[in-house]
Amino acid sequence: MPNAQEPRLTFEHYALFTQTGAQGLLTPLKNTLFYSFSATFITIIIATIAAYLANRKDFPGKDWFDALLTIPIAIPGIVLGLGYWRMFQNSKPLFGIAWLTLNPLFPAMILIISYTVRRFPFTIRAVYAGLQQTDEVLEEAAMNLGASRYRSLIEIVTPLVALNIIAGSLISLVYSMGEVSTTLILVLERSNGTLTWEMAHDSGSIGRLSAIGVFLMFLQTISLLTTNFLLRNRAEAITGI
Repeated sequence: MPNAQEPRLTFEHYALFTQTGAQGLLTPLKNTLFYSFSATFITIIIATIAAYLANRKDFPGKDWFDALLTIPIAIPGIVLGLGYWRMFQNSKPLFGIAWLTLNPLFPAMILIISYTVRRFPFTIRAVYAGLQQTDEVLEEAAMNLGASRYRSLIEIVTPLVALNIIAGSLISLVYSMGEVSTTLILVLERSNGTLTWEMAHDSGSIGRLSAIGVFLMFLQTISLLTTNFLLRNRAEAITGI
């Protein structure tokens, strides 16, 4: 019989994702999914509108506007995290609702905002590429038939670039799930922590840490495979992956 102390293959560590408490990973998992999916939802709305303006509209400062949409990629998470901390450290709850606060001591909202700002450029580039491949004549035809520009955007343009929106949002979701630097600065308590925060502060066994890493890799792999399946031969050109 093998010694109980000898390394062995086991799936016991993955059971931690279903457990609460000091040792369980259910809370960090829920936080990771909540922050990431909330940020991705906001990203879809902002990125679609911003990409449409950058591609379809002519206005003074358009080149600067286009550049500003990409700048967040170059901003280190440490800089963004420290900036949010200094700016909102004394903020009060919005509308008197305790959860609606930008105070870093209650970081849910501020983390969602941070993830959105840092990752929406990926979705914007994907949507922008889709708009370049969509003839503007289709919108003009819809408006000639009485549709407003808003309605043509919702019912004509959005369905045509839907794959690009989905693919870009999945890329943003992938990077949000693995966000490290901003999260480590803004999260002070485990109850607000994500899986990456847990890995940085967990002093448990290597098996526990490996389980977290493998699970994150699994989530990100699924997202990337879905993106490449949706875009097929356009995936590399649009997402760079």
